[in-house]
Amino acid sequence: MDIKELLQNDLPKALPEYERRPQQEEMAVEVHKALREGEHLLVEAGTGVGKSLGYLIPAVLWSLENDERVVVATHTKNLQDQLLKKDIPVLRKLLAEKELAFSAVVVKGRSNYVCLRRLEVHKGTLGLDEKGVKQQTFLDDEMEEEKEQTLGLLKELEGPHDGQRDNFKTPVYRIWSQVCGEKDACLKGRCPWRQKCYINSIRIAASEANIILVNHALFFSDLAIRTGSEKTVLPTYGRVIIDEAHHIEDTACDNMAINVDYYRIKNFLLALTAGNGEVPLMIRSDEGYYEKFKEFNTKVDSALQKLSKEVDNFLGKEKTLRYKEAFFQNTEIIDVLERVMSTISTDNFARSLNLTDEGEAELETYVNRGMTLLQELKFLLDVKNPHTYVYWAEKPYGENGFVLKAAPVVVGSILKESLFSKVPTVLTSATLNTGGDFKYIANRIGIDSYRSKILDSPFNYKENCLLLVPQKALSPKHKQYYEYVVQMSKEILKVTRGNAFLLFTSYKAMNFCYDLLEDWLYNQGCTPFIQTPDIPSNIILEDFKEAPNPVLFGTNSFWEGVDVPGEKLSCVIVTKLPFSVPTRPIEEARVEVLQKNGINDFLQYSVPRACIRLKQGFGRLIRASTDRGVVAILDSRILTTGYGKYFLNSLPESARNRSLGALKRLFAS
Repeated sequence: MDIKELLQNDLPKALPEYERRPQQEEMAVEVHKALREGEHLLVEAGTGVGKSLGYLIPAVLWSLENDERVVVATHTKNLQDQLLKKDIPVLRKLLAEKELAFSAVVVKGRSNYVCLRRLEVHKGTLGLDEKGVKQQTFLDDEMEEEKEQTLGLLKELEGPHDGQRDNFKTPVYRIWSQVCGEKDACLKGRCPWRQKCYINSIRIAASEANIILVNHALFFSDLAIRTGSEKTVLPTYGRVIIDEAHHIEDTACDNMAINVDYYRIKNFLLALTAGNGEVPLMIRSDEGYYEKFKEFNTKVDSALQKLSKEVDNFLGKEKTLRYKEAFFQNTEIIDVLERVMSTISTDNFARSLNLTDEGEAELETYVNRGMTLLQELKFLLDVKNPHTYVYWAEKPYGENGFVLKAAPVVVGSILKESLFSKVPTVLTSATLNTGGDFKYIANRIGIDSYRSKILDSPFNYKENCLLLVPQKALSPKHKQYYEYVVQMSKEILKVTRGNAFLLFTSYKAMNFCYDLLEDWLYNQGCTPFIQTPDIPSNIILEDFKEAPNPVLFGTNSFWEGVDVPGEKLSCVIVTKLPFSVPTRPIEEARVEVLQKNGINDFLQYSVPRACIRLKQGFGRLIRASTDRGVVAILDSRILTTGYGKYFLNSLPESARNRSLGALKRLFAS
């Protein structure tokens, strides 16, 4: 089937508002060729190209032609929802005209689905009978709220439902951790609810689908499992398409990391003695074992307190600190956990508890969970692989306890072995090339041989976008840099009358500037917003869209993945070139590897990484062909340093000026 003809002649019939985009047609042709010939392809598709249909159409056609599955992985839930609710229906309508049908399914991690076995256990703890009728009223408000949420969830499950958390109308925040699917709690083939299991259902649907939509986290977690013997989440697939691919290195690293914290250890012991399953119930009913596990709990608490104090002393006033050798000397926690595991993993323990088949399967999950915990804790305390892993300790914000982590320093070799040597993969993003080529991203993620394509945005940046680097621009090294940022922001926001994002690289700088600008903004008739950890970004964004003359102070998540077309966002102020924090353990370790290999870490790692981030921030401004406005970069280094050209050359070719007069003319026209 001719892809160009499909896009030019048939797509407008399925999508009446469709506007032809040559870049989209070119992308679809390139993707189809790569899928057909089994090549790796890297595609940068600028804003407005329509890359989702540019890869979905060839993916579906290739799947139908070859009777093989294609996995499409996205970084954000927003894009996943767009694919499922907007693009897939258009494609179904389009291909129906050709008498072609395909299936697509979204697969999420276990914790996104309700576990019917855990729900049944939870009902019993709340005094609900088999039909979900309340047997008593609790005086405790939280307990009563749990009961009401459980009843609401049960009522919804009486009708057609896929068991996904996002699709429950009933609030489930109080009960979800107790009723959701967990790998460690799954009884697999011995579960009495396996025929009705939502997770099994989605796996079956995925095995029969042409297109499987997943997020990066699930994809790379599944990829890590494939290197071992554990059953994978996803079925076999013939091709992979990764959108928002500039996140690959970090997401793969995160999902291959080892992470043990205070509460993971404590809750494992608590679950054995105070949980709701058959195993803890039988332990509590056996006086000898109950006393033994009470002693285990006491010793674990004591050992955790000692290890926590040791970590506190190591961290001092720091929240995060790297360690390179077996620094923590307290092995008491290992000794106690080994005693627990030697107790529950014996045949005699299972026999003496007189467990049912379901209980034996439950015990097996406890043993697997405990063994994994013990192995990972030993790995972290012994620093077993210091050459290829980076180790660090963290103090949770506002909490007691500790977190110990280890992550692979270089994921490229892992991805090369587990993915790129086995499955032809298409990687795409609006920000993938740096300095005009793909060498940086390919080297970081382990692709040796690939084709590449850069497709510019169809939007008219020269006419609609002003790139402003003020004449008064300072370097962040200047001692009054953020006072300058505040003053320059005032001058710019007076002209744009708000309708702006102010993008920061740290919460400290963001809060400092917000405190100095908040009252001024209100006096100018603007509505200020600030990103906070306790309010979801999507909620802030929706409020921003409704407010008069809004100004949003943001960091991290607001540099990318947010979409505000129209006049509500006609100004983006980049307060500082977005270099990563060099003291972060993973950043520090990556730099060390590069330096050891004689590579200029700044020019070949730090600058390209920051360049991709800047391009994402720049991309917040123009989201539609009618959008126009200004991107102001207040950091003088983009003009005064040799590497500044690298940033400038990577941005869309817009009008560039250093005068506020140019800004005034733009907004006066």
